[in-house]
Amino acid sequence: MFAFVLLKEVGLFGKPKMGGTAGASASQGKGGAGKAGSRPTNVTLTKAEVRVFSDRVEIPGTALANESITVTSKVQDVVDEVRFESGQNVQRGAILIVLARTEQSADLGGARNDVAAAFDDADGVYQEAAAARAEADAAYNEINAVSRDLEAARAGIAEAEAVRSEAKLNFDRVTALADRGFASKARLDSARAQLQSAESRFQVAKERAEGASQRIETQKARANALTRRAQSVDQRAQSSRARAQSVASRTNSVQSRLSDRIIRAPFSGRIGLRTVSPGQLARPGDVLATLDDISQIKVDFDVPETRINSLQVGTEVAIRSTAIPDQLYKATVRFVDTRIDPRSRSIRARAYIPNTDGRLRPGMLMSVDLITPDRRMPAVPEVALLEEGNASFVFIAQSDGKDGQKAKRIPVSIGMRRDGFAEIVSGLPANAMVITEGLVGLRDGQAIKPVGGGGTPGAKSADTKAAAPAAKSDGRGG
Repeated sequence: MFAFVLLKEVGLFGKPKMGGTAGASASQGKGGAGKAGSRPTNVTLTKAEVRVFSDRVEIPGTALANESITVTSKVQDVVDEVRFESGQNVQRGAILIVLARTEQSADLGGARNDVAAAFDDADGVYQEAAAARAEADAAYNEINAVSRDLEAARAGIAEAEAVRSEAKLNFDRVTALADRGFASKARLDSARAQLQSAESRFQVAKERAEGASQRIETQKARANALTRRAQSVDQRAQSSRARAQSVASRTNSVQSRLSDRIIRAPFSGRIGLRTVSPGQLARPGDVLATLDDISQIKVDFDVPETRINSLQVGTEVAIRSTAIPDQLYKATVRFVDTRIDPRSRSIRARAYIPNTDGRLRPGMLMSVDLITPDRRMPAVPEVALLEEGNASFVFIAQSDGKDGQKAKRIPVSIGMRRDGFAEIVSGLPANAMVITEGLVGLRDGQAIKPVGGGGTPGAKSADTKAAAPAAKSDGRGG
């Protein structure tokens, strides 16, 4: 009988007594957190704060020389000289390799002599042409002078003609008067003498004009002949100049063939391993050496299409070499390709980094951290996050409509995780108070009681570690 009463008292054959601990647990398990008799759960609240975030995407890249070539020959011939050693630094224009060039040197000497002779001949013909043009010009100047004499002679003819006409009229009048006895013989003789003098002057003027006209015709014929001669000499001079230019072109061709046998450095850089020796036959396309300018290194890397809005010329990047992990290189993107690769859905970008110590080599594997511009976003301590699959949640404090507070479970979208804080992209109300401690067994709508001065960001309690094992800082958005 005593045993039966004891079992009944502890609840094996009926309900436990109300007001005990077991009764409170049963009431919470049924979701009655807000019912009378339930006790609020002690929690720690932390206000969401605005923090600065920036995305950091790690992308593999490849180191390339600033300039890089393989040294080859344009022609086939025997190597005469090798003027470098493996690993030597050379300046732009330095002679690296000299091929046999005896025949080309001889051809060049002969061609230069031919050019000199051709141009000397052309100069002589041009001088002759200049002399012919000068004679023709002198003849035309003489024509101009004689033309002025002709004009003067024609003016003299007109004047003599007028004097002769007047003398003829006077002689005819005096003769008529003498026939009628009104003029003396002396007056008639004087009139006759005046007429004869005027006739003589007229003939002299006429002969002078005719002489000037004949001289003009003679000078015209001479000037025309000299002009034709000057034109002929000009044609000869042009032909001589053309021949000289042809010889000069042949000389340039010989010079080019000779230059092809002297291989120079197109830019300053460092020679790689030497693979050529004097006496070796060099063929076009044979690799004789390599030359790289590694004073600065180009780093090419492919950025995913989804990150293209974060990429532009001037974007900051941090670069490391897997071979030199202790060295961090700061750089900016200098070029971005114009096309996206449709196969990889990425776009190629290029940054430059100095390499004054020469530690970086072309072909090295590089790690590029693409850093986006800073942004100010709300953030909560990571200990406040609860994750179920791909979804993230937080509990916030909310008024229960009376004098107390209750827990409100809300979904949130998170971005970056850094320094114990998670970026909240969306879902968190303004000025929300987030529950950071007391999360074990906490349910949506459960009564809560804030205690303490707020949780320490990034410091998980034992209860929170058990409730949110997935909340960790990985440097990427959730």
